[in-house]
Amino acid sequence: MKHLSILLSFFFLLGFAQTSFSQNAPGAVNTNIFFWLKADAGLTTAGVNVTAWADQSSAATAITVNGSPDKVLIGRNYNPIIDFTKSNGVDGGDFLSTADANIQSYFSVAQLTELTRRATHIVSYDDVTTSQPCGGCALHGGSTAGLNAAYGATGYGNNNFQAPGVWRTNGDPTGVNNITPHSGNFDLVSALGTGTGSANVFLGGQSNAGWFNGRVRDWFGPVAELIVYSGPITTAEANKIESYLAIKYGITLGGNGSTTVAYTAPGGTVLWAANSGYHNNVIGIGRENNQELFQKQSHSEDDTIRIYRGALANSNIANTSTIGNFSYILIGDNQGQLHSTVASNAEVPGTCGLSSRLEREWKVRRTSMGGTFGVDITLNPNASPGSVNVSELRFLVDNDGDFSNGGTTCYFNGDGSGIVISYANPVISVTGISTGQITNNSTRYFTIGSINQTTPLPVELTEFKVSCLKDNVELSWTTASENNNDYFTIERSRDGINFEAIATIDGIGASQAATNYSWTDDSPLSGIAYYKLSQTDFNGLTEEFSIRSVNCNEDANITIYPNPFDQEFILNSNYGGMLTLTDNTGKVILNQLVFAGQNSINTDHISSGCYIAFISLDNGNHVIRKLVNL
Repeated sequence: MKHLSILLSFFFLLGFAQTSFSQNAPGAVNTNIFFWLKADAGLTTAGVNVTAWADQSSAATAITVNGSPDKVLIGRNYNPIIDFTKSNGVDGGDFLSTADANIQSYFSVAQLTELTRRATHIVSYDDVTTSQPCGGCALHGGSTAGLNAAYGATGYGNNNFQAPGVWRTNGDPTGVNNITPHSGNFDLVSALGTGTGSANVFLGGQSNAGWFNGRVRDWFGPVAELIVYSGPITTAEANKIESYLAIKYGITLGGNGSTTVAYTAPGGTVLWAANSGYHNNVIGIGRENNQELFQKQSHSEDDTIRIYRGALANSNIANTSTIGNFSYILIGDNQGQLHSTVASNAEVPGTCGLSSRLEREWKVRRTSMGGTFGVDITLNPNASPGSVNVSELRFLVDNDGDFSNGGTTCYFNGDGSGIVISYANPVISVTGISTGQITNNSTRYFTIGSINQTTPLPVELTEFKVSCLKDNVELSWTTASENNNDYFTIERSRDGINFEAIATIDGIGASQAATNYSWTDDSPLSGIAYYKLSQTDFNGLTEEFSIRSVNCNEDANITIYPNPFDQEFILNSNYGGMLTLTDNTGKVILNQLVFAGQNSINTDHISSGCYIAFISLDNGNHVIRKLVNL
């Protein structure tokens, strides 16, 4: 009996351990969970093709993978994704299915990459029609008034998923509804239904007769996680689930600049407060076992900032460092420039001997995390990243975000703090950041400074004009600040492609005030001429600025505006003819017939840059060349 008692106790403990583990859930919200699919767990693959995807929730719902979506090991914020590629061709694509169920709320982290289509379903019911069983169908997928895919469809589905306040994008409950179109970005989309609806297919799957044939509503694009609940989710619970997903996948809740959306841990601890003033490019690392979060490295959408535990690896799973349970670090920025400016150079501590600092600052909130972490910062080209001397760099940590009023400590290599600053153009790495610099359960602010005016090095150009002055051409430009500026070079061209240097003008070396320059070309070219300005440092590094054009004998009957332009420009002409737009290599970008009067030239398919407009008029051999800037 004693042995039997011990054996029963063993099985009881084993069962208890298994049950505890199965209770893990996103945001630790486990009640009424129907399934939890994530691309870093539960996959069976044949090569890259996913053949099975196991539910990670306590519900253990059977999931069928239809088609053959592809696993991508490094997909979003160093984590895997599943790419739904419509691999079954004309007979359908990739989708998931379950037994018939009633569902009420769901969360997805995914990117729809084919937007110009009638509709794409995230949650639906197979064989759905406009009448059956849509009376109780949880139809999550529809179209806008045009043909773009939207979250839902008015007139279809259950009214529980049509009401205002049901839909949330990136954790923000405002500004979206069931007919909001997909953005084409990697978004966190959720629907907190006010009641249940029938569902059995996910990420597409509709295959009834009619124009739905070929399952035109199957998902097309990468999917990181899909979480479905059969019961209600409160807004507080939704924020915890969305916080988990945002930290894991590098999504800024509420979007950049949000003042209303916070990040919350499962236990209710606020990890990142709303209205922080630094709610831009919010990323983080952290671990909390009850929601199976173990994010050891993250980067912003544009990869200008990275935060990591240990050594940065190719993927989150490849990072071998450890983090204690219930530990987080989140950071966000003030949207400042990734180079120094007059304003940022004026906001420096008086005790560090600094000459310049980056305009961008980061707020950091550390919650119960011991050990050290590192950050990588990618400099803007205006910081002259080729001239950085790592021994001159300083890691500045401040207590209130004002780096000029005290409370700032400057860290540098060899100061005994454990901070290590390294540089691989154009990335500054700061490692060994411990609780000595960013104390636990506190908020601090950091940026990068330099004790030498050449590191980081901007010549901040605010204006460059070229204009006719009687028989001459006058060039004028203004710098907002200068460091290590040796001289400017002016080059001229007849065709906007082949330039020759015609003048050099000395810089003033260093200045934190605006400086005006001018130079006159007293032997200008006849007709259109192109001018290019560049700046050279004392160490020989050169930066080129935008090209400008002028035609002091220009035909007044031809005008192009605005210039620079955004998605279109207007051509006014007294004549008809052919407009040709070329880049600076001579490649033809656009040909368009134009008529006498006003012509709208659409350029939304053209990348930003400088282009040359050739207007060949049909009243003879009159040809006009203009430089236009997008």
